[in-house]
Amino acid sequence: MEKTKENFKKPKEFIRREVSDIIQKKEYSSWLIPILCLLVIFQTVVLISEKNIQKKEEVAIPFIPLPTITEVKEASSKLKFIPSGVTLQKGESTTIDLVLTPKRSFSLDGADIVLKYDPKIVEVTKVTFPKLFSFTSPDRGSLEKGIIYYTFLEEKAGGLPVRGEIKLLSLNIKAKAKGESEISIVTQDEGITTVLAENGTSKKISFDQGVLKVVVY
Repeated sequence: MEKTKENFKKPKEFIRREVSDIIQKKEYSSWLIPILCLLVIFQTVVLISEKNIQKKEEVAIPFIPLPTITEVKEASSKLKFIPSGVTLQKGESTTIDLVLTPKRSFSLDGADIVLKYDPKIVEVTKVTFPKLFSFTSPDRGSLEKGIIYYTFLEEKAGGLPVRGEIKLLSLNIKAKAKGESEISIVTQDEGITTVLAENGTSKKISFDQGVLKVVVY
């Protein structure tokens, strides 16, 4: 019994030994040798198959990098017009406010406010400001090009605190010709852009922006 178990553990050596003994003793018939040859061939095929399986298992799995996830930062505030749209008859006038609504509390060292409109459709007749900042520059824009450009600075230590909605300026507009126009907040235009500067950090405060639609009939 022990010998049988040992033979099953080492089939290749066992078959070779038995074949050698039979051949030496010449105890075989014409049909035995082919059968033994087939057994040897079978064992050889099994060994080759095992080696191929090992090679397949050793093949390195290629590294697939995970996709990069970019965090989208939410804007800290919103600049918008109130109302967000007006309909005027030619020659009619109205007043529009530009307000800043914070999504978190912060303080301002200053701001550049740049607005753009179509001067063929709309005329800006007056711009007024509440007493918020220590300094307000004259308009550095161009009425011919439809650009309004003001700079605000706060000289007090700690800047201008913004805890809730504040009005930055008011526009008096007059309808000049029939058509549609927009008064928009400029964020990128040949070096002049709207900027909100946070106190003590020298960082720009991010903001969402609104657009004012004007319809003249």
